[in-house]
Amino acid sequence: MKYPRTPHFHWSKGGTADDIRLVDLKAFSDLDLVVTEKLDGEQTTLTNKAIHARSEDGYGLPWQTYMKKMWANIKNDIPNNLEICGECVYAVHSIEYKKLDSIFYVFGVFENGFALSWKEVEEYAELLGLSTVPELNFGRIQDFIEMPIPNESVFGGECEGYVIRNINSFLISDFKDNIAKCVRKNHVSTDKHWRETWKKQDLTYCKNLL
Repeated sequence: MKYPRTPHFHWSKGGTADDIRLVDLKAFSDLDLVVTEKLDGEQTTLTNKAIHARSEDGYGLPWQTYMKKMWANIKNDIPNNLEICGECVYAVHSIEYKKLDSIFYVFGVFENGFALSWKEVEEYAELLGLSTVPELNFGRIQDFIEMPIPNESVFGGECEGYVIRNINSFLISDFKDNIAKCVRKNHVSTDKHWRETWKKQDLTYCKNLL
């Protein structure tokens, strides 16, 4: 499946005119939440049969080659009906990170119409030898209203923003009532021709290079 679009909180200064923006936070009022860093890369989904980016143009572009090799090494360990969703940061988009320890960071796992709990996301990532996106905080929505974006990423460089999600499992059909994001102003600043002159991130500290 195609990963759902994540709505913006009303205090998010980034995004485009057609993005969904949450003004009413009632759906979040009784949820236990985790805040994670939003990384600047290519949303990628892994199953035991396929790998694909959010766009539907296949997965054979030059900067996707390394991620495809990583997937080939673990695909047989991914259970049936499970979709591992994360951010591939192999190529530089808008932000150049300085201290990446992986090229892929898991932020969600789907199974049979459900987004699994954050604990299950961490457990599946560990079983597959993958990393999860950095945790920034835990709490209730009142703790995070108007929360500023950190100046610096956990991995060095600028922080693109953060994502707040329900730590428990929820129906994918209820996605927008359980997860939303805040991104920095002008976060989509990559030149439209970046694909023609793309370069890889600094991978000096990566632990899962083949």
